[in-house]
Amino acid sequence: MVDSLADRVERLLNTVDGETMLHVDTIRIPSTEYASADGACPPVAEFLDQERRKDYSSGEHFENRTFIALTISPASESSTSFLSSYAYTGDYNTASSFEEKVSYAQERAREFRQYIPDDLNPTRLSGSDLTSYLYLMMTGDPQKVTAPPPEYPSLRYLFAHDLHSGFEPKLGDKWYSVVGIWGYPEKVSMGVSEALYDVSFPYRFSNRLIGLNKADALAAIKDRTKKFQMQANDFWSLLADNPDEADPNDLWKDDHAQAMAFETKEVERTVQSGTSLLHHTGTVIVWDEDKDRCREKAVEVKKHLRNVGGGYVVDQEKGMATEALFGSWAGHGEPNKRRYLMLSPSATRQLPVTGTYAGPETTPCSYYESDDGTQPPPLFYASTEESVPFRYSPFGYSGDVGHQAVVGPTGTGKSIFLAFQALRQLHFEGGRSIIFDRGHSFAPLTEAVDGVYYDLDEMETGFQPFSNVDHAPERRWAVTWISEICRHQGLTVDPDRRAKISETLKDLGTRSQHRRTLRNFQELIRGLDKQVAKALNPYSGKGELGNLLNGSEDQFRDSHFITIELGTITELDPQIFTPVLTYLFHKVGTLLSPERPTHVIADEYFALAKKSKAGRDQIEQALRTYRKENAFVTIGTQSPADLTGEDLQGITNSIKSYIMLPNPKATSPAQEKHYKSIGLNDEQINLISQARKKRDYISIQPRGARKFDLGLDVELAFLENYRDLSLKETAQKILEYKSEYGSRWIYEWLRARGMEEAANAAPLDKKRSDGTHDIKFLPAPSSHREMAPTAGPQHLDGDGSDGPAVVLPETFPSEDDPDVDDDSGPQSSNDRPSRDPNPKSENDPPSGREESAGSGNSP
Repeated sequence: MVDSLADRVERLLNTVDGETMLHVDTIRIPSTEYASADGACPPVAEFLDQERRKDYSSGEHFENRTFIALTISPASESSTSFLSSYAYTGDYNTASSFEEKVSYAQERAREFRQYIPDDLNPTRLSGSDLTSYLYLMMTGDPQKVTAPPPEYPSLRYLFAHDLHSGFEPKLGDKWYSVVGIWGYPEKVSMGVSEALYDVSFPYRFSNRLIGLNKADALAAIKDRTKKFQMQANDFWSLLADNPDEADPNDLWKDDHAQAMAFETKEVERTVQSGTSLLHHTGTVIVWDEDKDRCREKAVEVKKHLRNVGGGYVVDQEKGMATEALFGSWAGHGEPNKRRYLMLSPSATRQLPVTGTYAGPETTPCSYYESDDGTQPPPLFYASTEESVPFRYSPFGYSGDVGHQAVVGPTGTGKSIFLAFQALRQLHFEGGRSIIFDRGHSFAPLTEAVDGVYYDLDEMETGFQPFSNVDHAPERRWAVTWISEICRHQGLTVDPDRRAKISETLKDLGTRSQHRRTLRNFQELIRGLDKQVAKALNPYSGKGELGNLLNGSEDQFRDSHFITIELGTITELDPQIFTPVLTYLFHKVGTLLSPERPTHVIADEYFALAKKSKAGRDQIEQALRTYRKENAFVTIGTQSPADLTGEDLQGITNSIKSYIMLPNPKATSPAQEKHYKSIGLNDEQINLISQARKKRDYISIQPRGARKFDLGLDVELAFLENYRDLSLKETAQKILEYKSEYGSRWIYEWLRARGMEEAANAAPLDKKRSDGTHDIKFLPAPSSHREMAPTAGPQHLDGDGSDGPAVVLPETFPSEDDPDVDDDSGPQSSNDRPSRDPNPKSENDPPSGREESAGSGNSP
């Protein structure tokens, strides 16, 4: 990948000729402040975000921004031509010529932009963005500078500070030190600027490249060749000996000079073939209000650069310091005459086009934009081994497509990561997470955020697929759904059979809603088509799925956080469980809308997709259509092998981002081939093999790979199991705390988990949107305490509810029916969670709380 990038950057540099000059700046600045979306979210999510903000603010964070400034100098008219025109006409207005030159420069700029690799994610600067860059370039202050009106002199506007020249120039109240590159290592790989990533202060790494046309380049090479030949042929020493007895081969005394002369000949042939020869000037500028600290920073920079490759020859500029500072500014080609001739392949490796990227400052998806056009912050912030933070968005480099896959072996933190992402989604305005779970991984978090939880294994009263068949769209879907069930049972669905299904559904739709059960449909269709009625046996309360799809009211309710625990139904024959998945995905689809950003998570779904073609088709359709409804899908799986196979290409082709978890066996031949089959390279696979379990995550996106650490601590109290309880039992324990302590439950829960410091920061009273200050909870049925819903969901909330910038020119669905189950009546007070017969005072901890929860520790 790096070599490919180098080739494309080299092609870019080969467009630099005698009329063009590039300034490529990497500017290290303090990272943007921690920001999170301002959507209303549950108290737990709000509290955990505050804790992350505190952790982030406790350290220094920097990030690099890269800018490419293109200077175009069209060939000037000769002074003789100008003087002649003035002498004979008295008119020195050259507007026509100037307009032609501007038009020519704009065309060159457009041509230049076409060569910039797209995976560098370039953004053209203009207006205030351009003036802010120029101000940052000169002063090091990442300040937003409004562009002046056209009639105002821009340079005067930018120079708002006094400049004092000298060995250490001073601009405003800052001293500047300039470290110049005077010599280069023999071999330099891409990413020279990575040598400075550990530097814990701002700096600017400037690379100036001045182009030469071919004639001038060849002349410069020839001149160098002659000089080396003269050094190699030590003629005067030869005369001092006996010239008559001299062997002509002895004329070459300096082997190094001879080798350099031959090398320049090779350079000449390279230039003749179309490679550019460029003048390179490299400098690193540091600044500080304290003169001594500024010098110390310069010393630190020199130390780092001298450790690159064979080592750069660097030193701090003294007499040339001010001129070197000027020469590092965009548009300045004359100051700082240290110009080292360099072929474009070598120059490519000097440029800071690779390295650690801090991620997008916003969520770059048009659906997330507010009415005023602003975009919310990214999904989350994470830490790295460097001082550069990591901002993650699944939309980071793919526009409105945020589909992703999370891949990692059991026990490496996959479910933790998925739950963390689901939690973070709640921070967006109207944000919602919908999860298809296996193994109750999301049970604690669902309860903590007052979400809705469906356990398909333990639901007594199920869903009602035909609740809205009085509406034509839902009826059309139901016809297709029943037809698919018939096909799974080996029936042929011809137009006549399909018409009978449709007419029966239309009849069902005329009945009261609680009579629109699957069993009632089965009885109605039996008189028209007994085979269809028989095909529905597994779903009408007489088969393996019981009443899961035979409810008398629609139990599927909307919420900000919905978890569907698939349980053991996925172990049944695919022909049996596939219609359940189809229905569930359909219900999810009916909830989506462009106004509400939704994250749909399907953990371990690839295992299901490999069992069932209909399952594959369902997720493929979701990946294709959910995007238009402002939803992105995350699929979790244990092995990259689950992603391979031609029958899965329709799914994998829609995935734009990968989160890879640690796998020490990633480099083994058996595993490596699967990683490579989804596009990973050797470097990325090595990252995966060396990453730390339950701590490191590797983001793989079109721009490259980034290893990061979520820094989870307090969050684990709501994501992991409590002591020796199962995840399901942990959710029940959270419910008990909420019932007992009300708005104090977060505080008491954290104390029970051994997190005293975090508990002291937890909210004790939370004002709700309805104006009350105590959190409301619905009376919980007894089955709820066992995490098994009866008449609906187990719990419902009380309210129901960038890369291098490019500087270019300015010119871009009968109550007496015996077949209807009626288990949906109100629950008695006996169904509420039991209380201790000896109630504790408010400050007494639950039994055993004084013990610290080992599972509450950070992994």
